[in-house]
Amino acid sequence: MQFNAVIDVSSIIWDEEDYDLNKHHYFNLLKGLSLFLGKLKKEKPIILMRDELLWEMSRSFPASRIPTGFWYIIEQVYSFLANSESNFRSYPDNITPNLVSIPNLVKPRYDTPVKAEVNYLLSKIHTEEDGENVYFTFQYLWGNEEKLKTQLGVNSKEYQTIVADRKVNPDENLTELDDFFSRLKPNFEHYDKHDKDPNKTKEAWEKSNDKKNFISQLTCYNGIDNIRPQEIFDLRYPERFGNRYYSYDSENEFYVTFMLTRLNIFHAFDEYNVHRIPDKVRKHFNK
Repeated sequence: MQFNAVIDVSSIIWDEEDYDLNKHHYFNLLKGLSLFLGKLKKEKPIILMRDELLWEMSRSFPASRIPTGFWYIIEQVYSFLANSESNFRSYPDNITPNLVSIPNLVKPRYDTPVKAEVNYLLSKIHTEEDGENVYFTFQYLWGNEEKLKTQLGVNSKEYQTIVADRKVNPDENLTELDDFFSRLKPNFEHYDKHDKDPNKTKEAWEKSNDKKNFISQLTCYNGIDNIRPQEIFDLRYPERFGNRYYSYDSENEFYVTFMLTRLNIFHAFDEYNVHRIPDKVRKHFNK
């Protein structure tokens, strides 16, 4: 993922007075937060987060005041805050004088250490250029602003802002979070020439006199939807080899080649000749 994720601190450090008055909104927030953290765990983007901020968030998250029915989300939050993943990126404890954010992310209710940490984060994204910074927030916390901005005097910067639990279309279930990641990651699209066929199986390949030009089927494709092929694609070896990615179909015990069709779209087929699979891929899957 070629971006830095910046997380709304107020999604963890709540306004507890507001929580007492609007618990139903915060229960919805928890559900959105759970989906968001699950997506981060799966996609593993770079997350801008100092250890000190993780500690402050862990210390301030009001877990004891949340009903026990949400225990699994509470555990999910603490697992995230435990920094058990390796995709956090730190940054210096520098504050750029007179830098402000619109809206103001340095909430008056925050403790002094939290205010400092948010200022460090804002200074980082405003002054340094090491990839696109994308801000993730939630519908109840965000209001009507379109995008996060930072401003220093007459100079301002605007950041792509994803309201994770807001629907792209009121009549659909697709959220801005889903839409954002679907546009980033490579996606599978089936080619008819790799439909299941007795003449395209491994047994047919073994009997073929032209193994080099043999057209194989995609065994994991059920002819209805892309769910299983996309799951296998998501588990691919991360390096791209020219116009190809490689993965392994553990159910059918075949390597699968994903070949570029067009921008960000790949079709796939079973690879019966393991010698065509790069050594590092075979070592990765140990097959």
